[in-house]
Amino acid sequence: MDLKPYQDKLGFTREQLAEHLEVSRSTLYEWDEMGAPYWVEYALKGLRAALVLPHLAIPMLGPDLMRARTALKLSQADFSHRLGISRRTVSRWENDTPPSWLSYAVIALAILD
Repeated sequence: MDLKPYQDKLGFTREQLAEHLEVSRSTLYEWDEMGAPYWVEYALKGLRAALVLPHLAIPMLGPDLMRARTALKLSQADFSHRLGISRRTVSRWENDTPPSWLSYAVIALAILD
């Protein structure tokens, strides 16, 4: 996945993009070369929507994630499959605090479906 078009659309530096996705710059370069995880595209699309409509971007706690997933009518298995992460990870996040990029991915799932 080439991240440069997303970076340009967002108007972000490499550092800013890495910060929003909670990864290092070197991870971004690895993704450019070897491919990014599936969730990255959802996170970037949701991030762009959140920049246009900032009120959409709210920090999520575990119960917030569970409510959002339920509102999308997705089981943990379906949600994890859509983002390319394990169901066990989704369960852990719903019982704790998910990464901040997940709110962007949820925005994209809501808009794209």
